[in-house]
Amino acid sequence: MRRLLSIIFILMLFIVSAASTASATGFKVQPMEEGTEYTQFFGDWPWDIQPFIIPFQQADDRVVCGVWMPKAAPAGQDCVLAAVERGDKVLLVGGIKTENGWKKTILSDRFSRENQEFSMVGIRLVDPDNSSMFRPYAAVAYDNEYFCIAITDMGEFFFAHYIRMEPDGSVYDASLIMGVLEVTETSESGSRILVSEPIMNPGRLDMISSSDFPTNVDDTMTYIKKYPAMLPENYVIIQGVNLRKEPTEQSQSLGKYDFALSEYLGEKDGTEVPWVHVRIGNTEGWVSSRYVRKNVREISESVSWLAMKIGAMNGETKLYDSLSSPNGTTIEAPCYMYVLADCGSQYHVLIPSAGFEWPIDWNGTYGYVQKNDIVIRTSILDLKEPSESSEFQLRGQSRGRTEEEIVSLLQEHCYINPDGGRFVHLNKNCISVHPKYLPLTEVEYTDDIAQKYEFCAVCCIGQ
Repeated sequence: MRRLLSIIFILMLFIVSAASTASATGFKVQPMEEGTEYTQFFGDWPWDIQPFIIPFQQADDRVVCGVWMPKAAPAGQDCVLAAVERGDKVLLVGGIKTENGWKKTILSDRFSRENQEFSMVGIRLVDPDNSSMFRPYAAVAYDNEYFCIAITDMGEFFFAHYIRMEPDGSVYDASLIMGVLEVTETSESGSRILVSEPIMNPGRLDMISSSDFPTNVDDTMTYIKKYPAMLPENYVIIQGVNLRKEPTEQSQSLGKYDFALSEYLGEKDGTEVPWVHVRIGNTEGWVSSRYVRKNVREISESVSWLAMKIGAMNGETKLYDSLSSPNGTTIEAPCYMYVLADCGSQYHVLIPSAGFEWPIDWNGTYGYVQKNDIVIRTSILDLKEPSESSEFQLRGQSRGRTEEEIVSLLQEHCYINPDGGRFVHLNKNCISVHPKYLPLTEVEYTDDIAQKYEFCAVCCIGQ
């Protein structure tokens, strides 16, 4: 990252060049009909911006603007980022060209700012002597601000850079790469690092908006405190590894885990490296220590929560406590879940108690579902309309208290997590909340709280 400190004025040149070229070709923020030409960005020197036809959109979509990056690094595939109007929403849509056609994903419905125009441009970062180029970015631009979107080598989109051009010519650059938030400021006198701290990187575009991201140093420090890099005590991250029944490579696989927070239970010597004993939900097993991450800096962005798979049911399904459990609990829609592991004919899943917000809520209901019963995506927006609730119910589970009873109790004692979450609680130490956010903060139950927060299914609805 420190190599980037000297590239800012070159970057300024590129941004100005991109903006002027786009203007010259009529690339403005305006509704465009299907088949209209958009801006195409090539990574060659000098800038080469050409028109293109957007390769995908739904019949009722109206594309506002977009940018195309051929052979975008590191995936080496054509990449399209576009803003589309769909009904009363403006969605950020990404596409990756594969051998089987375009892989499309709804990235965000929260990126646009009310009553503020935006455009899309291509941005790249190079060394001052032009000897080396870092990965290019497609960027959503608001006047002098640029929200840069990168893709992983797995073809997933994530938020990587915020760049602001000041009137005096200085540049403010905040990058979110490999779990580190680094902020630099560059002016005629040179570059200086303002902040460099590891955080739980909220790169998922369906969980971050342009208003969420810090745009000054004070807000950045608040942001770092809100998303600390510490894993819970006695917990580790496992990624890209088979969970084994016993501590040997020949032992039965209990599933291939892309990414999961796991309780650390101990270690045992192995042939080359130790085996680590972990628990994920109610499932225990062993993984090679090569695939165990004990802090955020060790986590690979290409296999991290940036691309965690999210599932939704086809109708209704059953949730099983274990791989071998003969009886399951019927789940009724709507129900959305993180898909933690491929276990052959089943998936190991987590239904979070606090919904799909940032940071990821690792508390909730763990279990197994049949593969054929769910649809998988990498964005929850691809599974449901953003206005839908991610609350779920188990069939036969009584709702306990009535709404009137809950409100009456909340008027006496009401607790929330002011740093995140979307549920109001009766218990300041509710078991549905991750221990690092306890105890919750007591507040008055007002109309504003009632509109912003849902009842916690554990301590409010249950008895």
